[in-house]
Amino acid sequence: MTARPRRIWSSLLVLVLALLVGSWLTTLVPTRQEAVETPFRQETTIGQPARFRPGTVTVTRISLAPTVTGPYGKEENRTTGIWLVVDLEFVAASEPSDISLLFLEDSQDRTHGHSQSVSTPCSPAQPGFVLACRMALEVNPKVLPGSKLIIPITTFLLNNPDDMVVVDLGIDDAALATLMAQARPTELPPAFVKGKA
Repeated sequence: MTARPRRIWSSLLVLVLALLVGSWLTTLVPTRQEAVETPFRQETTIGQPARFRPGTVTVTRISLAPTVTGPYGKEENRTTGIWLVVDLEFVAASEPSDISLLFLEDSQDRTHGHSQSVSTPCSPAQPGFVLACRMALEVNPKVLPGSKLIIPITTFLLNNPDDMVVVDLGIDDAALATLMAQARPTELPPAFVKGKA
């Protein structure tokens, strides 16, 4: 008689443990809604190309500037923070496309730079040609260490873009000090075709 109750109790214990492990595992799997809303993040670094739906983008260089002047000699734009100046190359995939906005994701996953006083879109990019662009993003320098540059597919889906390039800027405290020491006023020229892809 003692073997049967022991077998029942051990079966119940195994069942409870299986339920606990199963419940824990379901917390690790995204819900259907989360899976649908989660954007495709094409991770890259400076100098390395990344392909997303509109085309292939490569951030070739970053710098900082206390002021930026818009294309065509427009007025000088000052900031209480700093301008993150991004040089990039863009090749449209199969139809003319553009990159009209950048924003920054800091090390705590907060985003910065949704609205800018200087707008220099990287357009119009044509398939088969490299379009060179310089864009600027107004940020607080304190958020730069550990941050990533986000290049979304479109601006109207900014709150939930479905495809984006995420560029690890490689900025730590030492790199930030170097970038700040090298900061100079910068001009944002119009985008230009650099050559064939």
